[in-house]
Amino acid sequence: MPRTALAPLLGAAAALALPAGAIAAGPPTPPTQQPSATPVPAPAPQPGKTSLTVVSKTTLHGRRYLLAGDTATVVGRVTPYVAGQVVEIRISTPGHRPARVNAEVGKGGSFQTRFRTRRAVTYSLYAKHTATPQQGAFTAKAGVSAVTPGTRIAVVLLKQGMRTLGYTAGNGPSLTGKLERSVLAFRKTNGMARTYSVDRTVYAMVFAGRGAFPLRYPSVGKHVEADLSRQVIVLAAKGHPVATYPTSSGKPSTPTVLGHYHFYTKAAGTNAKGMYMSNYFIRGYAIHGYPEVPTYAASHGCLRVPNADAVEIFNQIDLGESIWVYP
Repeated sequence: MPRTALAPLLGAAAALALPAGAIAAGPPTPPTQQPSATPVPAPAPQPGKTSLTVVSKTTLHGRRYLLAGDTATVVGRVTPYVAGQVVEIRISTPGHRPARVNAEVGKGGSFQTRFRTRRAVTYSLYAKHTATPQQGAFTAKAGVSAVTPGTRIAVVLLKQGMRTLGYTAGNGPSLTGKLERSVLAFRKTNGMARTYSVDRTVYAMVFAGRGAFPLRYPSVGKHVEADLSRQVIVLAAKGHPVATYPTSSGKPSTPTVLGHYHFYTKAAGTNAKGMYMSNYFIRGYAIHGYPEVPTYAASHGCLRVPNADAVEIFNQIDLGESIWVYP
């Protein structure tokens, strides 16, 4: 066979030897790329603010007070509330290194801590929240002063607290007879020893806002109550005790009458029986001043009060006013 005839046959044989899909295949197709997801940005941290307060029933000129040795309760509230946040509270006193405590912000945004007021100094408090991815930074300040019973400022605060509770303790920084008589009335009201002692127990109760006379007839308007078991008389108005005084009622052989009466006459000055500034509520029974007022029932039936309080009481009682006398 001629050589020129072999060439077409060899080409055909080579073509038959290739894989089936290789004859028509062109250049390879690049793989299809999926579009990448857009990242979701993290939420911006919430703004925040807080209030900070030391719990105290005793304030003067905007400053809060506690007794030295008491435990102070510090409370705060964060708005808006964000779960998982912590507030650092720094407690500072003059001449000492600050103490630091962490308080977790609870549900609703509240937090609190406590500390002991070991010295009679001013305690400065600083609350700080360091910014987190969830909530921004914020701060707040507060303060409280601790005082020692018997000091001038403590006496001023004691008198203020007693007046609030309905005892006529007077004003000023001095221990006076008026304050001592009010302390006696306070002690009688609260079932304590019937003395004039202004001790820490009295301070603690008054600073906590406790110890007011519990009126038996709070809804009857301006009136007087005489509680013979406690040996006190109470001038009341608008549902609260206004003035509470020690008294001495009738001794067992000449008891004071019990019941509801109205003041029907008043007699200024001192009568032949030594009754001073008398307020009569039935027959010869009266609230009146007298030189001797024991801590127990010792009168001839009247309600004795110290002469030093008699004018004050006389001026506050109106004719026709009610008085309830009960055992």
